[in-house]
Amino acid sequence: MTFRELAIHNIKGNWHRYGAYFWSSVFSVMVFFIYASFLNHPDIIHGVMRAAKYVKNSLIICQVIVMVFSFFFVLYAITSFIRTRKKEFGLFSLCGMTSGQLKWMILLENMLISTLAILVGIVFGLMFSKLFYMGIGVLLGSELPLRFAVSMKAVLQTALGFTLLFLTITVYSILKVGRAEIIELIQASRQPKKPPIASKWLLLVTVLSLGGCYYMAYIMSAQTALVFFMPIMTLVMIGTYFLYTQGSVAILNRLQRSRRISYHGTNLVTLGQLLFKVKDNARVLFMVSILSAVVLTASSTAYIMDRQTYAQFKNNFPQTYSYIEQGLNTHQVANPQDIVRVLQESGHTLSYELHTAGFKVRSELLNYPGERSEQYNFVISARDYNEAVSHKGKRSIQVEKDHAVLVLPFEDMGAYQAVYPGEVVKSIRSDGKPLILTVDEQLSGSPFSRHSGFSQFLVMNTEQHDAVMQGIADQYKFVNYAFEVKDWEQISNQKVMALVKEEATFDNRSTSYLDVKQTSGIMIFVGIFVSLLFVIATGSILYFRLFTEIEEDREHYRALARMGMTVMEMKRVVNVQVGILFFLPCIVGLIHSAFAMKALGNLLFISTWGYASIVAGIFIGVQFVYFVAAKRNYLRRVMGEL
Repeated sequence: MTFRELAIHNIKGNWHRYGAYFWSSVFSVMVFFIYASFLNHPDIIHGVMRAAKYVKNSLIICQVIVMVFSFFFVLYAITSFIRTRKKEFGLFSLCGMTSGQLKWMILLENMLISTLAILVGIVFGLMFSKLFYMGIGVLLGSELPLRFAVSMKAVLQTALGFTLLFLTITVYSILKVGRAEIIELIQASRQPKKPPIASKWLLLVTVLSLGGCYYMAYIMSAQTALVFFMPIMTLVMIGTYFLYTQGSVAILNRLQRSRRISYHGTNLVTLGQLLFKVKDNARVLFMVSILSAVVLTASSTAYIMDRQTYAQFKNNFPQTYSYIEQGLNTHQVANPQDIVRVLQESGHTLSYELHTAGFKVRSELLNYPGERSEQYNFVISARDYNEAVSHKGKRSIQVEKDHAVLVLPFEDMGAYQAVYPGEVVKSIRSDGKPLILTVDEQLSGSPFSRHSGFSQFLVMNTEQHDAVMQGIADQYKFVNYAFEVKDWEQISNQKVMALVKEEATFDNRSTSYLDVKQTSGIMIFVGIFVSLLFVIATGSILYFRLFTEIEEDREHYRALARMGMTVMEMKRVVNVQVGILFFLPCIVGLIHSAFAMKALGNLLFISTWGYASIVAGIFIGVQFVYFVAAKRNYLRRVMGEL
């Protein structure tokens, strides 16, 4: 048998270990290749795509993250494989294989599977690159997706980069095997273990660290964010590490001493094994918990920022298109009939249309904090206001004669007292005549856009407003035109904007949203990318760790079978142990992320847990899939040979 045949045979025999490593490596290669193809795409190089410069910078950062992630991930994976095969390597040495031959065999094995991972990753990258182009086009609001193109430069960058990475880590890792003695390799899995004991002082450090970081996150504000950030990060690292090395040991020891718990069913065996497994895997569980918290926090933050951007534009621009014209039927800015016609011809559905007539007044008492300049306010009738708010789900109002309601433009202005209830406001109308009104209340969140020269709205009694309008010449009247389009996020604005004569006075929510979405879309993209990468990492690391001591576990379950434990009882033990290994760091990461979301909510003045729960549900679902696959494979490897 040649070395090549021996390496291929070893890969087939250890595929249950190599499988997760192979597919995780394929995913990393695929992601890197897609990014490289995007950066070398002709449309990106020549700046055809919208926001191409910003996307390029973000993807370069992503490529660096992929390579750094791949380095540590491959290093951990190969180290784990070598650790699990020490007995096998010792037997090879005992049969006469020299240290150089052993190194060459390990190098050949890893380079064969690495080469295959690179080839499969590039093929998958070619298959999914078009889908990636379409997805990033949607995130950035591009009207035309990128055309499919194969970049040989991207192929060379990916193949050369990952070949060097795999080769470097493999050479570094196998050097340790060459220094190990044969007896050490053979007896690597037979070293006796001492019963773990928890330190009371370190338990106190755990409680104080986690309690302190959670408390600071809970009370964090914009003023304390910079001060609290580093202490929170430091304490959560310390607390999480000692939670597994000390806290888990203390809890499991306490459960073992409870006869009511430990003497029930298979709990005695389960707790005994968990005590050693959690202690042995403390570093892995700590790392996975931190990765899980990063995944949940990054994806939740990206999702929240996207939803907040959307909500902010809905608040700042109550309608898709709106503008104010001076004079009735002048159409100095645009003809509303032409806008409706163009929208219908383009296949867009108009949810509603508003034509609100009124006049403006100058009121010295109605100023924003710090502003002493003249403030103009648009005066409308209660009838028109109620019609507008009916589309927003807000309450209607009733206004008495000689009274008014002040409407501030934004929802978050409730704390600002522009005028006190019952205050008499003296104003000057646009035609120069006085207007005296008693303001009953102020409301936040106008159903109309804030146009230049009209920052606030005064709502009058309908009959009185109609009477005043009859006494004002047409040239002193103003009309607010507003159009809400159902699918405004995907609307093409070129035809509509071609009808606009004065763009400076024309509010276009869609165009403004797309401009801001360039930045938020990139942030969402990076957040999704980091999350996917770390989800793969957490699942794969747990999978590797599960199979690290599979030979020892198989011997343990053989002994339990000889003692009379049934297969169903052993499967119950495996379910509990594997479930804790997979879901304990997931739960800890969820708790960390929940307090991080509370801190983010304090900074943004919103409740973030609703959004975060959606991301958490998706993450738990992915972990569950990993758990089912790992448990099934583990049971087949352990129970199948009993």
